[in-house]
Amino acid sequence: MSGEYLNLRLVNPSTGATLYWFCPAEITDSVSKNNLFAADRAKAKGTIAVDKRIYRTEITIQGTAVPTSEMQPDHRTAVQTLFGASVVPARAQIRYLKALAEFAGGAYHLYAYEDTYSAASVDDLDYSGAHLLTGHTYPPVTFDEFRFNPEPGLARIPYTAKFVVGFPSSTGCA
Repeated sequence: MSGEYLNLRLVNPSTGATLYWFCPAEITDSVSKNNLFAADRAKAKGTIAVDKRIYRTEITIQGTAVPTSEMQPDHRTAVQTLFGASVVPARAQIRYLKALAEFAGGAYHLYAYEDTYSAASVDDLDYSGAHLLTGHTYPPVTFDEFRFNPEPGLARIPYTAKFVVGFPSSTGCA
């Protein structure tokens, strides 16, 4: 189990510092939505569908913020170092994630198992078949939605973080 916290982590693209370890958590949804042209035809003549191959990709992570006392030793040490405190309750971690989403904003790097969401430009993208076993490189991620249970007094707080995958500018550069 040691090191599992490294499977899903959010990283500051300018410094390379890990901002959050999603653990325990998992990717519960990965959506690639095609923006195709679709039009219905009268008198049951069939629908017209033109594949424009323009996709929007979304990643949803569901997890539970837990106090440092419930973490594995290496994960606990990493979180204690990040927060500069020996005891880090779940509520503090949720406030931190909410601040990253709402106030810091911008594009982040996401390391998700074999895949990385960290391409600095279109040239860095790698969807090749050669990397089917070792993972692909996608554009960075930006928070689209952050949900959590606001009930006070919870020691463990479930949350959902939804990200849109894409470059922060139309030039295709991070």
